Amino acid sequence: MIPAEPLPRERVGTPWQLHPAGYFRQGLVGESYHSDQLERISGPEAAGEKQLVAELRREPRNPDDRDAIQVLINGGLVGYIPKEDAPDYQPELKAVESWGYTAQCPARLWWRREQHELVASVSLNLAEPGRIVSIVPRPVGELVLPPSRWFQVSGEAEHMDMLVPLLNRAYFPGRAFAYAQLELVDRTGPRSVIPIVVVRIGGGVVGELSRQTSARLKALLEPLRDAQVACYAEAELTGNALAAEVRVSLTMPEELRAGFVQQVEARLGRS
Repeated sequence: MIPAEPLPRERVGTPWQLHPAGYFRQGLVGESYHSDQLERISGPEAAGEKQLVAELRREPRNPDDRDAIQVLINGGLVGYIPKEDAPDYQPELKAVESWGYTAQCPARLWWRREQHELVASVSLNLAEPGRIVSIVPRPVGELVLPPSRWFQVSGEAEHMDMLVPLLNRAYFPGRAFAYAQLELVDRTGPRSVIPIVVVRIGGGVVGELSRQTSARLKALLEPLRDAQVACYAEAELTGNALAAEVRVSLTMPEELRAGFVQQVEARLGRS
């Protein structure tokens, strides 16, 4: 079952950015049948590489494969998602399509010319099935930490009442992508106050980060909390009705790039 639309519909055809893998992991098939379009979008050099934007479009009326997924660049067909991968991407792409959006992701075109004949291949910066569309609304306009290293969340077993319904919304069995809110709380211990980062998905608590990780994030999250500014991170959920795990992708405050720091300063009214 397709979950309810996570964002208000703006207009049919509005681009929807599918979640990337961070590298161009997904290859295509059939590029050689679309050399005319590849010739148009490649450069004049004998060999080269370009980064472009690709549209993914389901083709349920394809007589050879009802799960076929076209890949278009600049409006022209350049290839297909391999037949063995296409079925697993169907639920997420069908959801995006039902919301009235156009599914897009970064693409890399590589080419060379051999005796005036173009040899080309296209690959996509596209996450694995089940990780390209969030199961909860994207935090539009909010601060989202740049992804970097994965950190395990603890205490999931105490929050299965929240995690099971979330996993039931997964597009791929037992695996889901979401955005998690990072909430800094102060816990009073026997001798001191301990900062702990509570992890929320869909408004409910799903666990917390370790004391060490929470302490490192305090420098960023404390001023944001005091200014009532929310901060999010990318999250992965895996599991079933019996057990579940959550992890979040975090960049530590001391490793943040200047551009994100400027966003934080602006939210805090310091810019």
